[in-house]
Amino acid sequence: MWVFSLFRSKILELEIFSKMIVHHLKILPEYYAAIVSNEKRFELRKNDRSFQVGDFLLLLEFDIATQRPTERWIKAEVVYHLEGERVSDYGLKKGYCCMSLNVIAHGNSYSELSDGFSPQFSKGG
Repeated sequence: MWVFSLFRSKILELEIFSKMIVHHLKILPEYYAAIVSNEKRFELRKNDRSFQVGDFLLLLEFDIATQRPTERWIKAEVVYHLEGERVSDYGLKKGYCCMSLNVIAHGNSYSELSDGFSPQFSKGG
């Protein structure tokens, strides 16, 4: 009986992991530092990715002077999402959102990242 229970819990874990959404986003060094030091617990972004509560953000520090990633990263969960439907809602421009973050981990090398969180870069983000 316990074997079936263990098997069932592993299947549920796989289902949850397969539904996990990880957004890979660039972040400037000053904002990276503010999040790591717990001064900044939110992220304001254009909502072109349909961010939702429960999504994960992989914030990848990007040095604008060198136009290269630094390999420093932050893994965070979106715990609250606020979006303006109309232009004047909450002072947010239409199409933008403010997300409250729960920082899970941060590091200095991509080699420290676990499965599902490998860096991916795109022109946006």
